[in-house]
Amino acid sequence: MRGGSAPSQQFPLRPDHRSEEVNPIRVVIVGGGFAAVQFAKTLRRKLRPSDCEILLFNRENHMVFHPLLADVAGASINADAAAAPLRQMLPGVGCRTKRVERIDLSASEIEFDDGNGAVTRLHYHHLVLACGAESNLGIIPGMTEHALAFKVMRDAIDLRQHVVRQMEQAEATTDPE
Repeated sequence: MRGGSAPSQQFPLRPDHRSEEVNPIRVVIVGGGFAAVQFAKTLRRKLRPSDCEILLFNRENHMVFHPLLADVAGASINADAAAAPLRQMLPGVGCRTKRVERIDLSASEIEFDDGNGAVTRLHYHHLVLACGAESNLGIIPGMTEHALAFKVMRDAIDLRQHVVRQMEQAEATTDPE
């Protein structure tokens, strides 16, 4: 890998029994929600780090507690109260704030942007997809043009700022409508 990360190692699917050194199995988890975090915690608890390398890829470095997003948007709680840092929650699990761009199932590799514009390939032995879904506002006519997404922390903060701007405009206007 580039950008100061540890170099990518290519591990065989099955350890070579003739060699004295056995490389750990690499498990890649894509996603940072409840399912991904619980899976990573359980796997780390059951397997030694020398037996299994666990890497979790999530676009953000925190897990969002979605039921509290409305409270963040309404400013009744701070954004930090609705998010938990993945690295603190998952000791012994490698956390990467990278977006997985491509999965090559036949080669057992994922591709992601290293942050410098270069694509990095990483071999895995096991892949867990727990990345949730994208919001589709286009399901209901007019939603794309008139609604705001509300899935990630940034959406809650943007909604709060939008409401404040609208209230400031309403307060300053001389137009009764």
